[in-house]
Amino acid sequence: MAGFATMGAQQEQPNPQAMPQQGQMAPQQAPQMAGLNQATPEEQEQLDRFVARSYDVIYDDQSIKPIMQKLGGDDPIAGLAEATVSVVSRVNQAAEKSGNKIELDVMMEAGREVLQELADLSTSAGIHNFHEDQDGLEGAFFRAIDQYRSEMQNAGRLDQATAQQDMQQLEQMSQSGEFESLLRQLAQRDEQPATA
Repeated sequence: MAGFATMGAQQEQPNPQAMPQQGQMAPQQAPQMAGLNQATPEEQEQLDRFVARSYDVIYDDQSIKPIMQKLGGDDPIAGLAEATVSVVSRVNQAAEKSGNKIELDVMMEAGREVLQELADLSTSAGIHNFHEDQDGLEGAFFRAIDQYRSEMQNAGRLDQATAQQDMQQLEQMSQSGEFESLLRQLAQRDEQPATA
């Protein structure tokens, strides 16, 4: 699993005005598979590992600066989507290199967690207040999915039938309000104080 934990960072110029303190935004609770009916212990373990590796990427000394640059661009919604895809792609590629295939449901749930963490980071850094822009948060998630799907398709690693089915499910979740409810649950969970 060494490949899963160690990832190379892209080098970009830092944006020092929007930099949080190292570890300031670290997650306080393990994610739960909110979007799935009932997660198996294996899925939950895979999610926990994926999200933990994602936080390692986000708060790494070298990768936090390019992430903040993405978040601080002209379009905060596009920046959030791009930053989310960047993190999820790196973690998934590292997992694959170490022989771990991440289930799609797990990756979707992890993507939601990463998106929410980055949205909180954007809000705390004064870039864009996603707590007051749930539509923007939802829009960023759909952009991230579309961007990730394009990357996978260009790399020849996308099953079109599965991707179409997943997009239909997401559209149904969005229309029914279930997706917004899940994002609110994540935001509320992150706002709760850690228990000792």
